[in-house]
Amino acid sequence: MGYRRPDLAGSWYPGSEGEIRKTVEGYIKKTKAPEQAYRGIGGIVPHAGWYFSGQTAFSVYYSISKKPAPSLIWLFGMHLPPHGSNYIFIDEGYETPLGRIPVHKEAARMMYESFNFVGETQTAYSQDNTMEVQLPFVKYLFPEAAVVTVGASPAPSAV
Repeated sequence: MGYRRPDLAGSWYPGSEGEIRKTVEGYIKKTKAPEQAYRGIGGIVPHAGWYFSGQTAFSVYYSISKKPAPSLIWLFGMHLPPHGSNYIFIDEGYETPLGRIPVHKEAARMMYESFNFVGETQTAYSQDNTMEVQLPFVKYLFPEAAVVTVGASPAPSAV
């Protein structure tokens, strides 16, 4: 059991804590305050590298951060074929250049035991950019939060 190391740091997003903080501070300066208070509890974000879509993704997380900080963040993603397997990360958590993000073990276990998932671990996982590029935003804006990361195949049977 352990923490999954980042595969894409330094390519899809900045690779060091200093570079991430500098980039995010630039995003903050460019993020417009919404006309009305954000009432949602979630959002949909793009997952291309930060150079292409980081500002847009950050803006969604930043809007959510203006509410009381959540203790659990659910991330749904992955490039999966129709009728493929569903995935959930069940190991300890993720390493990011900003520090570790733990998996919410109880929520992940309940999902894993209740539905048909392939359990991913620190060493056995599908390399996929969709969630890894989000993790530094989560760590920056919600430093105390745990995550559950889920890949659900686009099929009627998806959980």
